[in-house]
Amino acid sequence: MKVFLAAGHSSTVAGAVSQGYNEAQVAIMLVDKATAILSNQNLNGRQLVVVPHNLDLVPTINWINQNCTDEAHDTCIEVHLNAGGGYGVEVYYYAGIEVSKQFATELLLPLVEHTGLMSRGVKADSTVRWGRLGFIRDTKPLASLIELGFIDTSDLWITLDKGAMALAKAILRSCGSTFIDHEAIALKEAQAKAEAERIEAERISAERIAEEKRVAEEKARLEAIEEPIETPIEIPIEIKEETTVESEKYELNLNDFKKAAQGSLYTLFGVIGFLIIGFAQEMATGNYNVSALLFAIGAATLSAIGNLLKRFFSDK
Repeated sequence: MKVFLAAGHSSTVAGAVSQGYNEAQVAIMLVDKATAILSNQNLNGRQLVVVPHNLDLVPTINWINQNCTDEAHDTCIEVHLNAGGGYGVEVYYYAGIEVSKQFATELLLPLVEHTGLMSRGVKADSTVRWGRLGFIRDTKPLASLIELGFIDTSDLWITLDKGAMALAKAILRSCGSTFIDHEAIALKEAQAKAEAERIEAERISAERIAEEKRVAEEKARLEAIEEPIETPIEIPIEIKEETTVESEKYELNLNDFKKAAQGSLYTLFGVIGFLIIGFAQEMATGNYNVSALLFAIGAATLSAIGNLLKRFFSDK
């Protein structure tokens, strides 16, 4: 199954001329650009065949008929630009043939939707001033003729900008397919890949930083274990206990010394008292000796002190 695509008029027959462009020139440009767009699109098993641009109307019809291999399923489309100061898009069909009208309707909708040009509807070829269109009636395949805007109004600039894509989408629709924007898909895929790579790079960086931190912390921990920790010198508890024992022992000896001193004094006072009584008796009789008394008192005193010291030192 084939889709024949022809540019109206030819490289030698200009058609309408306006605003620095001629109809054939613009039509050829639209056909070539649409062909490039359709090169990676799905035509549902159909083959796009471009009619040579140097062929005028009759040679174009003959070329299509010679290359048509499936008259019942092949289609053909010719692209023109209108003239006369109007606006919009219109598509012609074989008058009285419903399937031709349906084919024209399929082509019109994408042309209007994509360009934004006014729809002038589908029209029977019998409405033209010649009463018929040879491209539609004399070609073997199902045929339609497109007037894609007006060359002598502002339509021209819209057609130059958006006409090729609109034509490509119209052909896809006639084949039961839709346009797939491979460039947009590739761009989205590239953006998604770049985003995934960015996220992966951030993940790897975060893991590396975490690992470096872990290694640093482990190194610091090991260094802390290897370095001896200086501890303050503490006085053993035993020294405090010995000091306490010595203090208690000293207090006990002092108490014993006080008790011994008190007993020795009592003895000394007793001896002195006894000597004084004896001396008093001798004085009463007139027979006394002061030197002997003093000697006795001194001896008693020395004896008491000696006993006291002996008692004190013997307890240590």
